[in-house]
Amino acid sequence: MRKKFLTDKRIELFIRFWAAGAVYFFIGWGTGVGLGSVLDFIFVLGIVMAVVEMFVVNPVIRLMLHTKSEIGYLDTTVLSKVKYRLLYIFKTMIIMAVVIAIYEIINRGTISLLGLPSESVVLPGEPILFGIFYIATENLFNNFINNIKVKMKDVKENVK
Repeated sequence: MRKKFLTDKRIELFIRFWAAGAVYFFIGWGTGVGLGSVLDFIFVLGIVMAVVEMFVVNPVIRLMLHTKSEIGYLDTTVLSKVKYRLLYIFKTMIIMAVVIAIYEIINRGTISLLGLPSESVVLPGEPILFGIFYIATENLFNNFINNIKVKMKDVKENVK
């Protein structure tokens, strides 16, 4: 019996990749936000990506793939929902900052390696690579946070 290629996890990754690329296409290319300050770009892209993920991507994935929601809507308080949303926006902004730093490192490294003029751009931002970098960074960040949670749980159990 052959394994199924399109597992729920792969479908989820593709939806998140597509959403990240679409947000970059509309915000990074469609507006002039990227022409201003890098902090403005990170802020706007982080806010838009967080809103799209919280209100479009996560519900679609939850309902389409029948996955468990991270936050229960009927059994939680408004304060916990607000805290979850703010932490999600903060997490998305950190991921955006790391992705933009990846682009900067690649560009500066290639420029110095090839001896190109400092104002040249070797790898401009574009939706497909942005989606790949975003998904990779998000997975690393989530794995890092989950490892910290597991270690803290182990420490609490060992203390008891």
